Amino acid sequence: DELKEKDERISVYHKPNGGLSDARNFGIDHSKGDFYLFIDSDDALHPDFCKVLIELQNKYNADIVSTGVIRFYDFVKIKKFDNANYTSKETLIYDKEILKQYFAPESKRYIEHGLCMKLYKKELFKELRFSVGRLHEDLYITHKLLNLTHCFVYTNLPYYYYFQKNQNSICKTYKSKNFTDEYDAIALMISSYENDIDLLPYLKRFVADHYMFLINRYYCYLSKNKELLPKKNELVAWEKNYLKTEPGLSFGYKFKKYIKLTFPHFYARYKLLKNKMD
Repeated sequence: DELKEKDERISVYHKPNGGLSDARNFGIDHSKGDFYLFIDSDDALHPDFCKVLIELQNKYNADIVSTGVIRFYDFVKIKKFDNANYTSKETLIYDKEILKQYFAPESKRYIEHGLCMKLYKKELFKELRFSVGRLHEDLYITHKLLNLTHCFVYTNLPYYYYFQKNQNSICKTYKSKNFTDEYDAIALMISSYENDIDLLPYLKRFVADHYMFLINRYYCYLSKNKELLPKKNELVAWEKNYLKTEPGLSFGYKFKKYIKLTFPHFYARYKLLKNKMD
């Protein structure tokens, strides 16, 4: 309210707490501008974040523009971005190649799976809204937005600071909904693109990597929850079948996956140690 008094461009609304998706939908329905940004309240921005996004959008008339990301675990220890340490690179991705990039392995991917760090044309949300009541809401909508996108622009300069949560525990506190909502989001992607022959190999690789992530992320919870055991077994069976039947997979890739499947708790400890060292 104080900022609104200082700048007439700012609109402030007060509403009951309906969750993240409900708040985002409310913002979309009441917006007056031509673009959308979604910023998590515990993240941080470089002072030039919005300026750079708008400049790139104007330069290429892009549907979506994204910056690089710096991940941090503590505001006190955040590694602030210094332009002098980076060589600026702008990457343009068009049409079907955009979803291929989204489904690509992390080491080869320009497109972050999260909704933040991106500027969106308003038109992309003409018939799309966030799924109210769902966790992992970004997984439900990001691929739909990308499927509508003609031009995606990415700058490697990390103007967005993303806060990594809960990195100090192997067995974090999860509820059944955490797992099932993430599981259902991947199932939706499969049903949406499984008949697209050109996209299918990229989709299968994405699903294989994400299913493995689910198995390891929820290892402790799935081990204790008999209700979700069938879904866990389904993930493991899908993973093993993919490793056995998919052509072109390297020995190193398959070996690493089998290690994760066979020793999920060991791998969880390794990831925890790596996060602490980073």
